[in-house]
Amino acid sequence: MINKLDTLLNIGVKIEHIEKMKNVYPEPMPDDNLYDYEKHEETRLVNFDLVTGGHRIDSNKSWYENFMNADKDLGQGRITKNLEIILKYEDKIADYENFLKEDFSFEPIWLTFYDNLNEYFTYNGGNHRLIIAKMMGVKEICARVTTYHYKGFEVEQRKKRYTSNIENVINGLESLGLTCKLEGSSDLDLDVLYDGNYIVNLPLPYDFTEDQEPLAEVMTLTLLLKEYLPNRTGNRFFGWISDKVHERGLFTRGLSDETLELYHRVMERLVEEGYFTANKSKG
Repeated sequence: MINKLDTLLNIGVKIEHIEKMKNVYPEPMPDDNLYDYEKHEETRLVNFDLVTGGHRIDSNKSWYENFMNADKDLGQGRITKNLEIILKYEDKIADYENFLKEDFSFEPIWLTFYDNLNEYFTYNGGNHRLIIAKMMGVKEICARVTTYHYKGFEVEQRKKRYTSNIENVINGLESLGLTCKLEGSSDLDLDVLYDGNYIVNLPLPYDFTEDQEPLAEVMTLTLLLKEYLPNRTGNRFFGWISDKVHERGLFTRGLSDETLELYHRVMERLVEEGYFTANKSKG
């Protein structure tokens, strides 16, 4: 087994560059949900300084750490195998850079270019070659490039709409005397309580990039409760709600069986917790 650090020095990489790469970290992969992409690849030479990270390249480790650990983290021992090949070159760094400038139709390097960042990331092949190239200070490579276009305005509008919808749900439920607790780090849950007692848990999309249908159902539920809860008794809702909603045309998207089932479940819990009795007494 070769010593990777010694091999870099034997290849001709300056110790100053190696030390520098101990403190330079790859960028994390951008969120593809924020982009539209072109449906074709273009083979071209790429300024390697603009290649800043990639799929299966750990952004929590420096380029040096990725280089030292890649055989273990990525498997297959390709870092070591490539270094052994480079050692056989006559002009090691220059020959390897020329090697990377060739168009490998059988095993190309695949990059994605994110136009708003002006940066490239590996996504399908070439991780080992690029990690070595970073440690050697290579300046240019040939790659198959797919361009991703940032959906800036649309993304900001979706973010605002998502945030506004969540706020409207919470404000609507709390206006009816209910308490809302929003919790979750990877999944988002809205716990609804009355007088400190659990009523229902409402799963929500964690952010605007996820399926918004669960949030749409919760918004419909909130509108139903705001329309029919005040100054009424719980027993009047069952079997009556669907006809009245459709008759008055309150919800153009219609009411799904899931939303009606959720509505009835909330109503049953409110009856059990004395919501209607308490509000009738206050009236």
